Amino acid sequence: MRAALALAVLAAGLLPVPAVAQQAGTTPGARATVARLNDAILSLMREAAGREPARVRLQRFLPVMLDTFDLEAALRVAAAPYFDQSAEPEKRQALDAFARRSAAQYVDRFDSYDGQRLE
Repeated sequence: MRAALALAVLAAGLLPVPAVAQQAGTTPGARATVARLNDAILSLMREAAGREPARVRLQRFLPVMLDTFDLEAALRVAAAPYFDQSAEPEKRQALDAFARRSAAQYVDRFDSYDGQRLE
């Protein structure tokens, strides 16, 4: 069971579901969430250009990822039906791994800065 859950998490190519979708009707909150994510992505890019190590950028970006995306919902879809059948400790472990993997993808992909802006 644990191996199947781990395989499902690693094989999941889905992007996390934005937590903003849960806040329908709260436009100011949604705008603030998107602005925070954009600022964090630009910081990732600038830090990469400044040769900041990936592990440091990951530590800084992970909290934004956790606040911005509903990673549990994304994992529930990506690892269905294994996630729902797993014990709570396994769910927490899988969610932690999924969050770190998702954040690491951003760190890996936003690896340079040349004056870009996100609007």
